[in-house]
This record gives sequence, structure tokens and C-alpha cells, in this order.
Amino acid sequence: MISYIPIGMMKWEMVRVRRRIKLELGGKEFSFVTDEPEEKVMKILEYVKEEYENYRSYEDRVSFEEIMLLILLNTSSKLFNLEEELQELRDKYDRLIETFNREAEGKTGTA
Repeated sequence: MISYIPIGMMKWEMVRVRRRIKLELGGKEFSFVTDEPEEKVMKILEYVKEEYENYRSYEDRVSFEEIMLLILLNTSSKLFNLEEELQELRDKYDRLIETFNREAEGKTGTA
């Protein structure tokens, strides 16, 4: 599922992609197309801009590409941490359901 694609990669068969968006970072302009809801797009763009601002002080020492790579790596790290946390919650939920079912079976005397 492609939600965001650069304008140059768009193909005619990608009819579900509806809206063009622009993002300006570090004096560069990027154009994308997306079918995501506008509110979600705005939140994502705001997040990217905030992350870029966090690294803006490094512009005199590293390239724009390196800053973007740092943002990508840190965002990916956050994503993996959230996925691990979600899995831990799912495991805990499964254990609680098993415990509940065992206790419920014990009270009703069914096996």
C-alpha cells in the first residue's frame, strides 16, 4: 500500500491517489501525492517539520541528506519501540484472558 509517492513516480494506474501536497524543508521543496485524509497529512507534515527543526542547528556541520537520515533513523526507532510495546500489551492481554477463562471455568465447574 503506497500512501505517499513522489510526483515523478506516479503512474496512470494509481487512480486512488488524489491530492498533491508540498513540503518545504531546509530551503528545498518536495511534492508528493497522497490519498490519506487531510488531517492526518497535516499532522505528519507538522511532525516532520518539528523533527527537522530539532536538527536545524547541525546544518552548518552536516548535509541536508544526513539530517533527513537522522530523522528517518530516530523515527524508525520510535516505531520499533512502539511495535514492541504493542506486542507486550497484546501478550499481557492474552495472559489476562487465559487467566480469566481458567477462573471462570473453575467457578462453573466446566472443563
